Amino acid sequence: MTPPVPNDPQPYPSSAMQALVTSHPTGFADPLSRPETKLSSNPFTDQDGLSDEAIARILDQTPPSDGEMSPDEDANMSDGDGFYSMTEDPQMPGALHNPPSYTPTLTSPPNPSTLPGSHWNGGPPESSPHQLIPSSTFRPDLEENWPNLPSKSATRNVLVKPSSPQSASGASKNGGYRPTASDACAVCNKRPVHVKSQNWTCSIECSQKMQDLLGNDLKGKASSSSAGRPYVVQSSGPSYWNWGYKSAPIKMCEVCKTRPQYQKGGKTYPTCGLTCASKYNPYNVEVCDFCKQRPKLVVNGKKYPQCGRTCRDKAQAALATAANSAAGSCTTCPICWRLPGHSTSAEGYCSKACDAIAEAKAPVLIELPRGHVAFKKAAEIFSAAWKQRAAPCPTVKKIFRVKVKASALGEYDVHKSQVNPHGLFKTKGNEQIRFIGTNRECTIGDGATTEACGSPKCLYCSVIKRNVSKEHFPSGIMTAQLERAIETASNVKKRSPKVVLMTNVLVGKSVKMGMVELSGELPPPGSDSVQLVGYQPHGGKLDLGEVLIFHPAAIKPLYVLTFE
Repeated sequence: MTPPVPNDPQPYPSSAMQALVTSHPTGFADPLSRPETKLSSNPFTDQDGLSDEAIARILDQTPPSDGEMSPDEDANMSDGDGFYSMTEDPQMPGALHNPPSYTPTLTSPPNPSTLPGSHWNGGPPESSPHQLIPSSTFRPDLEENWPNLPSKSATRNVLVKPSSPQSASGASKNGGYRPTASDACAVCNKRPVHVKSQNWTCSIECSQKMQDLLGNDLKGKASSSSAGRPYVVQSSGPSYWNWGYKSAPIKMCEVCKTRPQYQKGGKTYPTCGLTCASKYNPYNVEVCDFCKQRPKLVVNGKKYPQCGRTCRDKAQAALATAANSAAGSCTTCPICWRLPGHSTSAEGYCSKACDAIAEAKAPVLIELPRGHVAFKKAAEIFSAAWKQRAAPCPTVKKIFRVKVKASALGEYDVHKSQVNPHGLFKTKGNEQIRFIGTNRECTIGDGATTEACGSPKCLYCSVIKRNVSKEHFPSGIMTAQLERAIETASNVKKRSPKVVLMTNVLVGKSVKMGMVELSGELPPPGSDSVQLVGYQPHGGKLDLGEVLIFHPAAIKPLYVLTFE
């Protein structure tokens, strides 16, 4: 058989082509009896609208690289069957070398009527089964397109993600390979694959092992192109099984070896998280100042001293406690500052002489230096009284001990024994540590001011001198919890630090009342104090943490604290 001459300018006549089509049951002439044909070199100048390559395929019926068929080979083939089986061979260069994304792929001898631009005088036979299949519908990865290839179960060993999820019946929505009972489990390789398996496993146990192996990628934390697609087994054999598939190898953390490496913004890190990162390169990673385990938090290039919010809050609380309770080891007498305080003295005086000096100046404030045991004790009480978790405890700047007259202490002890003696309280007289925070009229606690002022409107000095006027405070003396006292503390001079007064209060029997109910005789008969409450819209009562005291002898001032 003589091959066609490509440079002949004479096109093939339409009448001859019609004769070839009508003389063969499948629409093609016998390759051994057809005349020699010459084709035009320009595929776009053919009168019948066919390209040279298409006409050469129709007349030649063999791939260009295989040459001619012998008469014996042609004799052993039925009409059309031999060429159909040859084009189904996966080793055919014409079928494998054509890029499927750009050019049509001939999976069987073409029907001339389906070719673009054809003008056949009579048309093709109606029963012709052959047609030109576009490359967009040809799937080399489908098993039915390659019937002579070995099964996947013989070469499967790599976990990949298919192009579309499998249905519940095991079959792919795009007609792909589906698992059968003859396929082995991808994990244990012992039991057959469950027919409804989405990831080529035999049981829930093996499926869980595969999920643990794949880590975050299986949970949808991989790239957006793999979201929602189950993992199946990819063949490790020839590339025709893997055509169109993208493998997704899972790299494990180089420290723990149990979790996959962290990925973000297209970058893969050698470890799974911050904890392993600090262990991976401990010399280049700054660890948290508080826990000393996790790396410091970095946000937008700014490095924080702690690793997160938990350590930040704990560090702030620890710093406030440490600042408020500095190493208290000094026991020197706060009056003479020469000798250590005597163990029998409640206020830490070294002798009766110093005690007499303090009594002569009372009521007076005695400053306690930072590092003194008395400063540490007062700061610890202050920090323990802070119950608000949303904000750190304020830092104490100065602490003054309130020295009152011995007579005032005697009145306090007598009142304690008289306050509801038969009441079931945890402490005698229901004694509680409470704070007074109000507007300060003077500068007591600032610098060298240690003596109470004479203004009857200054509640701080009135409580210290035990001279609270009912004319200026008709509703009693307001005592509150530390958070509320700090909130209500204020100064006449704006530049002065805020001050709270720590006191011992004999609450006794308290009755709950609202602000609008404070009228008539106070406290009500049978009670010693009034606990202020607020009313909620649905009728419930809300404790405001404030208690009104009406007898000056029920309050014993302890310390004056200035804070930031």
